[in-house]
Amino acid sequence: MFVVESIAPADALAARRSLRAQIARLEGELATILASTYPPVAPPPARAGAPGRPHLLDLAELERARDDLAGRVTAAHHARERQSARQSQARALLLDMLENPLAHKGTRIRNADLGLPGCTSYRVLPRLGPVGVLTGWWRVKVSSGCPLPSAANVSRRNRKRRTRPTAPAVPPRPPRRTRPRLEDRPKAPWHPVPLVEIAVFVGLVLIVVGLITSDSRRGRTLLLLGLALGSLGGLDTTLREHFAGHRSHTLVLALAPAVAIAAALAVAGAPVPLVLIVAVAVFGAAFTLLRGAWRRATA
Repeated sequence: MFVVESIAPADALAARRSLRAQIARLEGELATILASTYPPVAPPPARAGAPGRPHLLDLAELERARDDLAGRVTAAHHARERQSARQSQARALLLDMLENPLAHKGTRIRNADLGLPGCTSYRVLPRLGPVGVLTGWWRVKVSSGCPLPSAANVSRRNRKRRTRPTAPAVPPRPPRRTRPRLEDRPKAPWHPVPLVEIAVFVGLVLIVVGLITSDSRRGRTLLLLGLALGSLGGLDTTLREHFAGHRSHTLVLALAPAVAIAAALAVAGAPVPLVLIVAVAVFGAAFTLLRGAWRRATA
């Protein structure tokens, strides 16, 4: 036979007020625990309530809500204590790393392990890479830089903030000079006869024959003649390209007369300091004149 205990309305109201006050205090304590930890500990999950439509909780449901909150507060206390213990161990490990890096090779500690905000990390690394590994020279490297936002995100944000002006803020840039193509270089007067290519080929043949028979006077003559033909073929092309504004060959063209005059003076028996001074002077004058011709051709 079931016995139903009757509660007076005044006693029920006082019980409801007491339970609500306890629930409010427990909720505030749970929020304080979660807010006092860094990184914030995960809040303990709440017990799923009985399904149904919204209604006013009776005394039994209020007691269940209070007991559930009390369990969650206890679990949050335990989680905070475990986190505090881990952070204390991490701080002690960091101090030991700073005092004796050799005993903690490769160990890494982040600010989150210490309970601190930011992206700072501490890692034991060898100095000078393999040299430090071989010599046992280790150190604690502090990295305090947070990862920068990607360029795509930054440009997208700036594009949203920037308003498009109605008039250009700066004058338009002149078109960039494109690299000249090989087929656009100036043609020789004897085109389409490949005279330059023939001269270079004959020069190469004479150089090979001269090297083979370099012991004789004829071989040395053929070698010099081959070098002269090859040089003339290359100079013809560079001269036409330079003075036509197709491609600059200032350095090569300035070296040609300097080398030729230096060789002539050396064969004539001039002293070496004089040969060097004359060669440098000829090179400087030729470089200045050829550079001015190139600028006039491309103006």
